[in-house]
Amino acid sequence: MRDHLDKGEAAVEFIRYRYYDPDEADSTICPLVLLADDTCPH
Repeated sequence: MRDHLDKGEAAVEFIRYRYYDPDEADSTICPLVLLADDTCPH
């Protein structure tokens, strides 16, 4: 995706993952931000 970004642009993706705690089941949503000049997301 980074190869399709122009300088000054950013891509934001949301990752949802579920985790299980013996007392309760839940999930978390994490945003990932990738800038055109970055090698890894923030």
